[in-house]
Amino acid sequence: IALLQEPWCHGGIVRGLNPKLGKVLYNKSVLRPRVCIVHSNRVGCNLIPELCSADFVTASLSITTEEGTRRLLISSAYFPGDEDCPPPLLSELVAYGRRRNLQLVLGCDANAHNTAWGSTNINPRGKLLHEFLIGEGLHVANIGSEPTFITATRKEVLDLTLSSRGMMQDIVNWHVSDEPSCSDHRHIRFDICTPPLVIRRLRSPRETHWPGFVRDLGESLSDFTVNVGVVENLERAVDRVSEAIEDAYRENCPEKTRPRRAKTVWWNNHLEKRRREVRRLFNRAKSNQDWDGYRSVLTQYNKEIRKAKRKAWRRFCEDITDTPECARIHRVLAREDTADRVGFLRKDDGTYTSSVEESLELLMRVHFPGSSYPRADEQLAISPEGLRRPSRADWKIATHIIQPNRLRWAIARLHPFKSPGVDGIYPVFLQKAGEVLVPHLCRIFRGCLAWRFIPRVWQKVRVVFIPKVGRTLDQRPKSYRPISLSSFLLKTMEKMIDRFIRDEILEASPLNYRQYAYQAGKSTDLALDDLNRLLQKSLDDKEVALAAFLDIEGAFNNVSSESLVDALARRGTPPTLCQWIRGCLLGRTNLATMENVVVEARVSRGCPQGGVLSPLLWTIVADDLLAKLAAESFHCLGFADDLAIVVRGRFADTVSGRMQRALNIVDQWCRTEGLSINPHKTKVVPFTRRRKLQGLKRPELGGVVIPFSMEAKYLGVTFDQKLTWKSHLTNITHKARIALGRCRRLCGKSWGLSPKMTRWLYTSVVRPMVGHGAVVWWTRALQVGGRVALSGVQRLACLSTTGAMMTTPTATLEVLLNLPPLHIHIQGVAKSVASRLKDQVLIRPRHSGQYQRLCEELEADDILGLPSDTMTPKYDFCKPFKVLIMDKGAWKDGPPILGDSMWYTDGSKMGEGVGAGVHGVNPRCDISVSLGKLATVFQAELAAIILCVAELKRRGVVNSRVVIYSDSQAALRAINSYEISSRLVWECLGRLTEISGHNKVFLVWVPGHSGYKGNEAADRLAREGSIGSFIGPEPFCGIAKCLRSAAIKEWVHEQSKEWWDRSPGQKQAKEFIKGYSPRLTMEVLQQGRAAIRRIVGLLTGHCRLNKHMHRMGLATDSLCRFCQEEEETALHVLCHCEGLVWLRFRLFGEEKLTPTSFTQGSLSGLLSLIKQTGLERVL
Repeated sequence: IALLQEPWCHGGIVRGLNPKLGKVLYNKSVLRPRVCIVHSNRVGCNLIPELCSADFVTASLSITTEEGTRRLLISSAYFPGDEDCPPPLLSELVAYGRRRNLQLVLGCDANAHNTAWGSTNINPRGKLLHEFLIGEGLHVANIGSEPTFITATRKEVLDLTLSSRGMMQDIVNWHVSDEPSCSDHRHIRFDICTPPLVIRRLRSPRETHWPGFVRDLGESLSDFTVNVGVVENLERAVDRVSEAIEDAYRENCPEKTRPRRAKTVWWNNHLEKRRREVRRLFNRAKSNQDWDGYRSVLTQYNKEIRKAKRKAWRRFCEDITDTPECARIHRVLAREDTADRVGFLRKDDGTYTSSVEESLELLMRVHFPGSSYPRADEQLAISPEGLRRPSRADWKIATHIIQPNRLRWAIARLHPFKSPGVDGIYPVFLQKAGEVLVPHLCRIFRGCLAWRFIPRVWQKVRVVFIPKVGRTLDQRPKSYRPISLSSFLLKTMEKMIDRFIRDEILEASPLNYRQYAYQAGKSTDLALDDLNRLLQKSLDDKEVALAAFLDIEGAFNNVSSESLVDALARRGTPPTLCQWIRGCLLGRTNLATMENVVVEARVSRGCPQGGVLSPLLWTIVADDLLAKLAAESFHCLGFADDLAIVVRGRFADTVSGRMQRALNIVDQWCRTEGLSINPHKTKVVPFTRRRKLQGLKRPELGGVVIPFSMEAKYLGVTFDQKLTWKSHLTNITHKARIALGRCRRLCGKSWGLSPKMTRWLYTSVVRPMVGHGAVVWWTRALQVGGRVALSGVQRLACLSTTGAMMTTPTATLEVLLNLPPLHIHIQGVAKSVASRLKDQVLIRPRHSGQYQRLCEELEADDILGLPSDTMTPKYDFCKPFKVLIMDKGAWKDGPPILGDSMWYTDGSKMGEGVGAGVHGVNPRCDISVSLGKLATVFQAELAAIILCVAELKRRGVVNSRVVIYSDSQAALRAINSYEISSRLVWECLGRLTEISGHNKVFLVWVPGHSGYKGNEAADRLAREGSIGSFIGPEPFCGIAKCLRSAAIKEWVHEQSKEWWDRSPGQKQAKEFIKGYSPRLTMEVLQQGRAAIRRIVGLLTGHCRLNKHMHRMGLATDSLCRFCQEEEETALHVLCHCEGLVWLRFRLFGEEKLTPTSFTQGSLSGLLSLIKQTGLERVL
């Protein structure tokens, strides 16, 4: 633990301290904090906000020892010399510790002299402070009179270690360190005696030996059976499976101890020698008074430390070569301004919590209202004997929902290393040992559902409170979001139930089409587009559109559990399922843990955030509100707990009355469901081009009048009154610049993150942030102001990637980095979204205007105007055929699977077109079909299988063992997948299911181009089909998603090339660079930072050559330094300079070169020319 005074601070943030080594605590609400506390991650420290200021910071320290947890107060303080001594907060600290019976330790820069602690004299501040310490019973831990503050002119004891009486015997080894502090204040070090600390040993699931894990788990469960006819057996069965998984994990994953101290990467032997030298000179200066020599060496030592840190940071940035590590670093930087973990929180009355337990209890009360808090010795009431015995209908619905294939799908959908629940089971355990666990879990899950029973371990939910992004100063409970971590066994069962409700219940009783969240085929883009359509049509028709944007507070945590179950029942959900979900919601016990403190609360309402069923349950409940609004013809859009209501009309008073009626409906519904809407967060915006809004009244919500706003943000897009999108563009470009600023910390002109990774950060993180919702605001990008704003963002990214001079034109940098101008990229994003929305069945006809213009462009396109093969995902868990993909060795002795009817299929794509071929071995048959030019190879492989099945059906093959061989693993895996999002795959699946009703069908993978006669024959037939003539209109099936993406990418490329050709100026750059070239970009990005800066400078002419420097007024002469005949431009030096004829001939074999010689070939020659001319030092 370090108690620091006067740390380096910039922008209200303490900087220069490695966050990997621990946490930094200070008052973040002041502009310049002068104190902080740094503590390692091995100890628990919580900031006490009421005892913090710019010059004072206090934390509660919890130390876990073998004798239990010990709490004490630690504080770092700075007593300004021009203010009262002691400061008022010191008195409050003493009183705080006395009220709570807590010992305290304080490290401070007192700026006070008193011989009582070793000073050379006594000044008034020292006298007052000494009297205060005696009166409050505080002790000075300083020993002797060793100066803590030394300059060339004075030595003094200014830094004090203060403690309460009970801590005096625990502070040992107090001393002023001889280690160079690089400051005029010296380090004070001491130890606090505690009983032996508890050392935690941890296991990482990533280091598990999986073959051994599966083997041990199988052996443990080999004799395990469960009688699900007795409900008590279910509890024991869940415990047995959980224990078997835990035992297998423990046996096959090593337990490790976290290293006590991280290695300082920038420290080296040279610095160690320097430190000893500084210490030696310091000790000598105390006797010979040679402070000048000491200060000179200390200054040099400080410089070398800073240099070593810079080198280590640059080396770290340059070593980042993979995108996951780069993305992780960006997330760390993005969290810089976010609040710390949970500490002491502010209550409604303005006071603060005083312990971790009190903070957790406050969070529980705020986020889970109505919860009860059982005693520590009180057990969770479970009475399985009170459950009704399942009927035949209960077992039937349980067997229908819980099936082996559904279970395999649910397990595969989990993320492997997500944080587990109370039982400690990671999803990867279920995935690695799936076939061992599937039979046992099927029986357990069916029994739990039929009995409506929730095992005890599933009822316990681990709750973690994470800070909301951007909440830096607020210490209120609502600055944190609760995430519920339940057992993954429960989540697996919930996934299957969720799939059943969506596929069968909601298929018969669908949700309101205005609900856009948590549904396949719907998205924020669709919601934004529908809202924009309503508002734009109102503006075009010269109407007034009053839009209210509401956010239901704590929707997931506060909604009534009975309301959730009743909403399910009204839609025809089986009673068995409703009762199981009710037990799952009402039987939860939330456990929040921090620093060995556990707070337990039994939840009586809401659905867990992080639960699998929670989004679906909330959507079904919220659907009732949408239905009430739709019944009175209100335009409404729901996305989770965000609601938008639009009232249109020509008469302002009518519009106002209708809006008030809509808000009354919402308010009444919320009261019925135990929910609320904060009127102060509600925005009401009148969208109109009228200058006067006479008759338009401000609505009320919950008795609060809501003023009109000029704009409102909905789903991340800012809608202004006249839909000019100016505010939105300003907001997103500001956010993008902040994100790029964080990325800039990872690189400089000649060091840092590789150019390739810098470009990846921009294209994968920053640019998608800008393009969000482009389908509604893309027209703003066409205007001059929009183009300029977007170009400024991309220019920052280009400069960060290349390190080029500030005068380098943006257009040239974009071409070199293969980045289309951002306004063109935005149009491409809008086209992509519009083409996706065009195929949605629920899309209503669009009005004329900007959207119609976009649709007309899509319809006119040869690819984008065609129907798509992509569809909303469908699921098929009952496949009556088998798909076998064996390794190549299985074919060593011929086909591993034989049948009565054997067929080989293949697809081929050549320059002339696409074809499919089918070769029948038994019976003998050859089929060759042309599929036109727009199909993909994947579609051709599927078409070949469909042709084969059609031939089997035509021949009337029944009661046979049919084997179809295909060399496309992609096609076979798509057919075998439980989730289908391709219309052609779905058709193929239907055909295969049809013939499997009368035959035993196998689809087997055959190694392609490996000499197997049947496969070679099918390949020949497919190639014949590809060069044949296609009969009928194209395409033969929907356009693949990849073709659509390629068409949009090609459009963006053509527009970018045209933009580059029309760009004014840049004469020299256009001599070297003829257009966008992915090959050139790839070669440029493979260079180091220094090399890429030189390449860009020479190709653009914006470098430190005489002509450019003379033009900037930084050089007196513009003549070439090599020939002294012509102006020194990059074009002259590289291609025409007479002084470099011999060098060009030696490197390139020619005396004079053309500009494209450098960009159309390898850049190695250009770099060699730079090096051998000595320009490397100049550029």
